[in-house]
Amino acid sequence: MGGHRAGPPDGLRSRVARRVAVLFVACAIVPMAGLAVVTWLRTSDYLGREARARLGYDAKTVMMEALGRLDLRAGALHTFGTALTGDPPPADVIEARIDDLFTPRPAVLTWIPDDGPVRHFGLGADVPPLSADQEAWLARGLPLLVQAGTADGPPRDLLVVGIAGPRQRGRLVASVSYARLFGLDDQDPLPPDSSICVQARGRTLVCSDGVAPELAAASLAIGPDQDATLTDPSGARLTVRSRSLPLQVGYGADPWTLVLMRPEAVVTAPLRAFLRDFWWVTVLSLLVVSLLTLTQVKRQMRPLAALMDATRRLARRQFSTPVRITSGDEFEALGEAFNQLTRELKHQFEELEAFSIGTLEALARSIDAKSPWTAGHSGRVTELAVRIAAEMALPEVEIVQLRRGGLIHDIGKLATPPGILDKAGRLTAEEETIIRQHTEQGVHILEPIPAFRPLLPIVAEHHERWDGSGYPRGLAGTAIARTARVLAVADVFDAMRSDRPYRPGLPLANVVAMIQAASGTHFDPEVVAAFLRLIRRESGADATAFDRSA
Repeated sequence: MGGHRAGPPDGLRSRVARRVAVLFVACAIVPMAGLAVVTWLRTSDYLGREARARLGYDAKTVMMEALGRLDLRAGALHTFGTALTGDPPPADVIEARIDDLFTPRPAVLTWIPDDGPVRHFGLGADVPPLSADQEAWLARGLPLLVQAGTADGPPRDLLVVGIAGPRQRGRLVASVSYARLFGLDDQDPLPPDSSICVQARGRTLVCSDGVAPELAAASLAIGPDQDATLTDPSGARLTVRSRSLPLQVGYGADPWTLVLMRPEAVVTAPLRAFLRDFWWVTVLSLLVVSLLTLTQVKRQMRPLAALMDATRRLARRQFSTPVRITSGDEFEALGEAFNQLTRELKHQFEELEAFSIGTLEALARSIDAKSPWTAGHSGRVTELAVRIAAEMALPEVEIVQLRRGGLIHDIGKLATPPGILDKAGRLTAEEETIIRQHTEQGVHILEPIPAFRPLLPIVAEHHERWDGSGYPRGLAGTAIARTARVLAVADVFDAMRSDRPYRPGLPLANVVAMIQAASGTHFDPEVVAAFLRLIRRESGADATAFDRSA
């Protein structure tokens, strides 16, 4: 009979596990998860504000550095212009002085005295007419920033410094290098991962290398001192901070707008690093709490688990391993009671098994007693079938079925008339039909007994053939129960070796050769192969004769 599954212990363990899981979630994970979410939200907001504040600080730094460079250029112009108002130095001295004061040398550097010839130390420049306010500005000794570019040409600004020397008065004019002013010439690089655009008078003065024209045009719409987000042509999002360069007070010019841009991924990198570390720490904390909790629960559940394992062994009729519980509490007493129950069940099952086998053997003897020619046939067939099954390493459940089913495989012959069973001559077609009914008769006899139902395929199918030419249903191949295929070989072997009223028993070598020849037609080739291995190993001198004939 088949094994049994231990459903109740598994169900009990599942229920306990679910309750422990619910308790753990309620007492540990939910509060920790809530704290983690609140911490994440607040820290994310703080880091986001800090990232934008940092961007604003960097924009202000770039702006102040640009103003500082403009002041240095104005101071250098004043120093150089003052030197020109005295005794005119030689040309080589002037060139050396320019190299000392200006790095790099301005593209435009022009001395325009109030009276006297204009001198160019670079490209010439036409200074646009100055307004009265601008003239007054220069008269106060302040540098002046003047727009010189046309609306159609590239933007251009000139730095004008008024010079009042001991012998001569005038003004010194130099071009403004936007790239130098804002650190785009690699002398003073921008903050890492940053780019800028500078606008004035509705036009872009200069942008960092790599800034697409579409992005530069979009930055024109950003007013001074604003936060914004732009998207470059590649789809990358940029966080933007603008700053106003106050040129009115120091240089008498309209302010410029500095737009500092940084990839959003860079701006949010600290936040993402925090989130990554935060969630790692959170998960690790949860795992530690889970491990500690489950360890304690497991320690408390260990006796129960031992009892559940013992219950499963008991359901599989494994009576030899007692349960061992040394908890010193009620579980230990329950374990002792369980062991006592196991011993009693083992004794009862042994008695029941002995009764079952004895009953089957009694049935087998009653079958064999029907005809003196079949005495001992069922027992011999059963023994050989079990040995073949063991040679094939079949599961224990199939071997048990063969041991039981083999004893009663011919029980249907109880309904066969003795005259047919003991007939010395060839059976007629009608008699052949009658004797073939013993398989179905056997099923009919055994069907009412639930314990015999696993044995019915052996009784019903042991005369089926591998090629489908057998009876009663003409089954073929693996459609025939494997236990019936094994019994078929053992049944034919014993029948051919035994004396019958119509012929004497055949020699072993002949029988083995006939079974081997019927492999793949009458018999399952796998079963025949196991049978041949068994015969060669265990039949002694007769096997030697078989080997010679083979």
